[in-house]
Amino acid sequence: DHVIQSLLKQVIEMNPKVAAILWGNHAKQFASLFDPESIVESAHPSPLSASRGFLGSKPFSRVNSILAANQKPVINW
Repeated sequence: DHVIQSLLKQVIEMNPKVAAILWGNHAKQFASLFDPESIVESAHPSPLSASRGFLGSKPFSRVNSILAANQKPVINW
């Protein structure tokens, strides 16, 4: 986790408004590194947990909303 945290800090330093997709509890532990308005969180999209919050969470359109709000190009998912 230390390596991941170091990498994320470098990315955030270069782009403080980077959009973060945090799927599952392991990913959510890094939420404090990101601007709260740039985070998209939900359950992990695995078959075991998709019905616990991932389905219907619209992560890709939410990321595009974050990008547009920060004058960044949206992604054609």
